[in-house]
Amino acid sequence: MDLAIRYGKGNYRGLETRLLMEETFLPVCHDSLLQGRSITAADVPHLPWLIDDSVDIENVWLEFQRRLGVDIPDSAIKLSVTESSTLVEAILAGRGIALVRRSLVGDLLRSKSLRCPIDISLPGEYHYYLVAPPAKFQTQKVRAFVSWITGEVERR
Repeated sequence: MDLAIRYGKGNYRGLETRLLMEETFLPVCHDSLLQGRSITAADVPHLPWLIDDSVDIENVWLEFQRRLGVDIPDSAIKLSVTESSTLVEAILAGRGIALVRRSLVGDLLRSKSLRCPIDISLPGEYHYYLVAPPAKFQTQKVRAFVSWITGEVERR
């Protein structure tokens, strides 16, 4: 293996690590959930929430509530998962609202398949990194790949 893309904190001992993309989280839902109406922070605790129980989102979830000045009760949580693809499928089905990684739903937001009903975005603790032994970053094929993937990320 010449190179890996890792989602984490970037501390990979013995390997060169280059930030590829920072991650942010935002609340998203299918339009059918809100039926076109706007919501306020006061509405947030009363919405059906779909929760990603992954380790990378716990602090983001708490910060989201703190910034909005709300406490979302456990009774509002309709589904808890640790698999992001399951979460996105449930959002697309109109089952609830969720705080998710922008990288997972950016295309769905651009195509208007999903919407962000609350104007808030929170930085993640984990990001995407290119990781390899230092000598690998000097090879032509890895340099070409890094150039290509960096261009793809910048276009997003």
